[in-house]
Amino acid sequence: MTLKKRLGFIFGALAAVVGLASAAYACAALTTLELSPNKARPGATVTVSGGNYVRNQDAANPTHTDVEIRLDTRRGRILAVTQPTADRRISTTFEVPQVKAGWHTVLATQYRNSDGAPVAGTPGRAQLKVRRTSSGAMVPVAWKPYSGSTDVAPATLPVSQSMSHALLLVALLGLGGAGVAAASWKKNDRAAARA
Repeated sequence: MTLKKRLGFIFGALAAVVGLASAAYACAALTTLELSPNKARPGATVTVSGGNYVRNQDAANPTHTDVEIRLDTRRGRILAVTQPTADRRISTTFEVPQVKAGWHTVLATQYRNSDGAPVAGTPGRAQLKVRRTSSGAMVPVAWKPYSGSTDVAPATLPVSQSMSHALLLVALLGLGGAGVAAASWKKNDRAAARA
């Protein structure tokens, strides 16, 4: 087998594996999260709702943690804790904390008790715009907030979707690269045969 054929086989196999992996990853049921209202001042009450969370069948021996509503990161400040209903939905409220005005991400996290791994499809995410306090003062915080415009929310594409899109792009680029290489080698082989 020539080097060209080996490389073509390797690129083709790699593209197939990446394509299958991205398709499998994209099939997971993603959790959802909605806020009402999604713009509020510190101290205001926000209602959180969502779906596709895992309910424990045996309360005495739970297999999954309760759903924790967190601010900005998976390990951020806990705003509320709730349990999914029988139809895998959540609904609770939280008070908007004293944080810097601007866009923040609210996450709904859930983990498996057996190994502490996140439940597939979590966290659910939603954007919350914290408005200035009634006095107009900004509240200082200890971390660097989102530095973009406060008039437009940052992208809310779930990580799992963006990851599957990235894998699909890599797969397509791999297939395209293998096709270009194969066509180039074929052209060179014809030119060599004529000479």
